[in-house]
Amino acid sequence: MDTSEIKLALSALLSSIGKLYYRGNILSGEEFAYTALKNKIELSDETVLNTVRNHKLKTDNVSSLQKNDFAFIVNFAEQVADAADFKKHEFKSSAKNTPLSSIFNRLNGNKGTSVFAPVILGEEPQINFPTDAPVVIDPQFYRSITEKLESILRELSYTRTWFNSFLSKLEALTTFVPASASDRELADISFYDHAKITAAIASCIYQYLDGDKDYKTRLYSDKDNFLKENVFMLFSMDISGIQNFIYTISSKGALKSLRARSFYLEILMEHVIDELLERLSLTRANLIYSGGGHCYILLQNNSKTKELLESFKHELNLWFMKNFDISIYVAFGYAPCSVQVLENKEQGSLSKLYHEVSVQISKAKLARYSATDILSLNNRNIDGNRECRICHRTGKTDDNETCYLCSALIAMSKSIQEDEYFVVLNSEAKYKALPLPFGAYLVGASMVDASILSQSSDLRRMYVKNKTISAKYACNHLWIGDYSHDNLDAYAEMADGISRIGVMRADVDNLGVSFAFGFRNGNDDKYATLSRSATLSRMLSLFFKYYINSILTNGENFNLTKIKERKLSIVYSGGDDVFLAGAWNDVIDAFTDLRQNFRKYCQNTLSISGGVGIYPGKFPIKIMAEETENLVECSKNLKNKNGITLFEKGASFDWERFIGGVINDKFRLLKEFFKFSQNDENSHLFGNSFLYNLLDLMRNSDVKINRARLVYLLSRMEPSIKSSDEEKENYRKFSQKIYEWYPDKEHRKELISASYLYSYIFRDKNND
Repeated sequence: MDTSEIKLALSALLSSIGKLYYRGNILSGEEFAYTALKNKIELSDETVLNTVRNHKLKTDNVSSLQKNDFAFIVNFAEQVADAADFKKHEFKSSAKNTPLSSIFNRLNGNKGTSVFAPVILGEEPQINFPTDAPVVIDPQFYRSITEKLESILRELSYTRTWFNSFLSKLEALTTFVPASASDRELADISFYDHAKITAAIASCIYQYLDGDKDYKTRLYSDKDNFLKENVFMLFSMDISGIQNFIYTISSKGALKSLRARSFYLEILMEHVIDELLERLSLTRANLIYSGGGHCYILLQNNSKTKELLESFKHELNLWFMKNFDISIYVAFGYAPCSVQVLENKEQGSLSKLYHEVSVQISKAKLARYSATDILSLNNRNIDGNRECRICHRTGKTDDNETCYLCSALIAMSKSIQEDEYFVVLNSEAKYKALPLPFGAYLVGASMVDASILSQSSDLRRMYVKNKTISAKYACNHLWIGDYSHDNLDAYAEMADGISRIGVMRADVDNLGVSFAFGFRNGNDDKYATLSRSATLSRMLSLFFKYYINSILTNGENFNLTKIKERKLSIVYSGGDDVFLAGAWNDVIDAFTDLRQNFRKYCQNTLSISGGVGIYPGKFPIKIMAEETENLVECSKNLKNKNGITLFEKGASFDWERFIGGVINDKFRLLKEFFKFSQNDENSHLFGNSFLYNLLDLMRNSDVKINRARLVYLLSRMEPSIKSSDEEKENYRKFSQKIYEWYPDKEHRKELISASYLYSYIFRDKNND
């Protein structure tokens, strides 16, 4: 990527920076962005200064510009981004001090007016939830942002590495700043998202025009024709086989290996994306979405791009075949589009574009390998003949009967938790470095190690975890859900009551439908834009990759857990799905807490469904994952989804019934009743034996005589004459409720699950 391309992308990214100075009452007059860059930041590059100064293309400055001036590209890109983002929605607001509106305000029929408080991402004291309360923006907030931007831009370097690092910092500073301050526009697109899509469009146009440098004619004089050309390409990449790779393990330390495998695939995906963008001479501004082994990228549409994509795919899949046999495969899909499609001028055209790419991905998965690939797979030489005790692949193993990759993944598990930086090198410079495609290796690094490696000639790129403007080196930042309580192998013993591990898997309901149709308002398609889809993806990733750490650290108490700090680990948390493992009661509480926070975060426009399994400490992790996935499907089969399945297939509840019926109603009733009954002279009749008898009657309610047996069972529990009035009242309330619930199927189901919870939470560990 030559310097000119970097300067163009940077000019597009900074073309609206003047808004920040205007809102902070720092500069007055016109040409805010140019004045800020020249006088505040003291930028001396004439190409960037001239482009930013003239990107509005007023009549009096067009004639003075050269035909190959970048101002024509940035002007065109910004117009496309403006049209795709705002579309004049007639939304009244206070222009200068407008807070960022929530992206969820117009999702799935919502008509909310919630806004975000202005904060710097990564420095906010708590989760920045949308709020309906008035938000007053102090100009000092904008002054603090511009001061940080000035400091960063004074170290400007016209390299892809610096640009991508700056993009990460711009995200932190302007995620909660609206791009638009007009009283005619819906201010739910952030300054960051708008600037990023403008830079992406500008880069694509530059690549598409290639040798044609007459930007003035193509983009200004002949603009109407250029709007119809298929300048762009929506590209998607999808990694298949992720679950098999992650869960096909069964050994001591499986949870550590599981977490490391999830992280490995996530950072591998980022590495592949960066490699592709580098070969295409693009930056991460063109990355629309990445998560869960899937990504979307906006590319230029020309023959060189298509040829490169095909060769890149072939090279990448050869690497996967060599290292993972057929367990992992990468499918590509791409489709050309014009400006009019990006602007969604024809109703549904943007949705059709996504659908077309999705169809291509599906077709690619059905015909993965060529005849040459199959011959190669059947005639390859295997280095070694021992089976790895973790992944069971045949090959070379160490003294612990572990293959190199599995051994390196176990070592990486500790690094995920402790290291801040993850460095991609051109050679295996460190023992147990993880292999990556295209001759690269991944190592974890402390800040001290990162300082040394940043100067190494072996350095290819660097990632930093959960840091933004505080990162010390030029690197791409990654949001990683890395919450983990120590001693993963002892979770069963750390649980309250019964010694069991809990495994929770969950994901967002109907997310694909929400992306495709969530911003439609009946037949009105004006809210369905590329930027809104990208913003929605990013906000969901923030929740599941970043805010989840705060939720698990500072959780609420939902009756089962006595302390806030959860005894569990995030195995995986991606763009829309979660896998937790830990002490069983902490897992249930964490899931409930996660759902409550997600509901608040997305303004109840989306729901989350999942399942919780409970297992002995040494149970095979693969079976845990498979069984819990089946429980997730049970929750998805509820009428409106939005539910939890607890322990077994028959125990599926929508969230309102679980929280209100199982926890707050039945579980609390059992807890209160047994608390009073412990001192009664008939206490030998109470406890688990009573619960077992009660459960048997609830399960077999169709047997007519069981109603009489229930009356008899309850009568035997009546307090003695010596009991207090409070105990007698507690019994009366308890027996009345049990008898009242008995005829109703849903109440019986809730009581059965509540009984499980009570029995497990108060069971003596010695009587497990």
